[in-house]
Amino acid sequence: MDQRPMEKLLLMGPGGAGKTCMRSIIFDNYLPRDALRLGITISLDQSQVHILRNLFLNLWDCGGQHRYVAEYLGRQKEYIFRYVGVMLFVFDINSMSGGRDAGVAPSATESNANTDWKLPEMLEYFRAAMGYINEYSPNAKVFVLLHKIDLINKDMREAIFEARKKEILDVIGPNKTEIQFFGTSIWSDSLYLAYSAVVRSLVPHRDVLLRTLRDIAAACDAVEVALYERSTFLCLAHMTRREGRPHGDGTEGPVGDGGTRTTEIERDREALQAQLPECMLYEVITLRSRDR
Repeated sequence: MDQRPMEKLLLMGPGGAGKTCMRSIIFDNYLPRDALRLGITISLDQSQVHILRNLFLNLWDCGGQHRYVAEYLGRQKEYIFRYVGVMLFVFDINSMSGGRDAGVAPSATESNANTDWKLPEMLEYFRAAMGYINEYSPNAKVFVLLHKIDLINKDMREAIFEARKKEILDVIGPNKTEIQFFGTSIWSDSLYLAYSAVVRSLVPHRDVLLRTLRDIAAACDAVEVALYERSTFLCLAHMTRREGRPHGDGTEGPVGDGGTRTTEIERDREALQAQLPECMLYEVITLRSRDR
């Protein structure tokens, strides 16, 4: 019997959207300022990412130049879209705006100059990708990141985010696949929260993790408990107890100060990571007590 290939995490989107930059920050521990110096992805970059002790992500970073996209959607479509566990599609939200939105900062002009994609082309790329996902990997989960949201005026972010989200959903029409949207930036924890949601969708038996966290919280009388993956510090499970009732993996919404707002534990991520010895196991549990 042929062995079933490992499911893929497919990272797609127009050129200049920031796919390789965010991947390097999350999985290769690049600092944001260093990731900005990375070059474009040539064709297809495949790598395996080790999460936990026995979970591997088969990460396919697909170059966003027109000539490569034509291959993905043409003769390579079955090769690209079969055995996909998660498709992560990245839009540069500023390029989508194309100067239409008053809330886009002047510094976004440079971002727009880094891509030759027009909005109809971006939307058509996503529509075609969704069609092939439904054909070749109908059980795949789909996430859409509206990236570089920090370049949008803070007061306008939520309105622009919702407008771009509606444009994307309108172009694909009725669709049975649930799509999760996040507004992200490399300069805030929003990127970690989005990728945490992606990885959580791939972790088997997460209900067992959540039950264990509830037991730990009750035993320690903790208000908040979170489980992080050691090498990437992505949040695999999170539980908050309010008025004695547990709430698992709750988030505050898709858009905030640069992206999704974080909990107090998540804001301590970098400080905690710096204190951990290299010999520690992959999983790290953090607690927030009631008197903190």
